[in-house]
Amino acid sequence: MAAPFQQKLTVEVAQKNCPATTSKPADQAIRALARIIGRQIAREQFRKQQSIEADDQ
Repeated sequence: MAAPFQQKLTVEVAQKNCPATTSKPADQAIRALARIIGRQIAREQFRKQQSIEADDQ
């Protein structure tokens, strides 16, 4: 089995009062992070289910 693929995620947080900050990039970052977390949860559930099915056989 191949070694786990590791990803590095960098998130920069800006204060709301900062004039250079717009909500669109922040919203995009939040959505991207939510997708990454969701995919990780799905992978873990899939692996757990595979393990359970392998034990049953």
